[in-house]
Amino acid sequence: MGNISINPYLRNKIYQLGKRNTNERILIFEIINEEEPEEFCANDILLSLEEKKRFDISLSTIYRTLSFFVEIGIIEKTPSINKTVFYRLKD
Repeated sequence: MGNISINPYLRNKIYQLGKRNTNERILIFEIINEEEPEEFCANDILLSLEEKKRFDISLSTIYRTLSFFVEIGIIEKTPSINKTVFYRLKD
């Protein structure tokens, strides 16, 4: 997928579902898109937010946002051998 523009891409996906385009969704998507990890989990996002001095977004918000991104087809869950849920950008 690689470095797509957040505004039109994410905004259109969210608009299609009649949902709000929140700052939290935008920031979490930017982290995923900028860092382009092979796989990531909610804790990886939390660490990136903390590095950016953003302590106002909770782990539960991250989980809800990641579930929302799965729902709208931006990311997908990957198989895991432990209890940690991993995600990756959808091709």
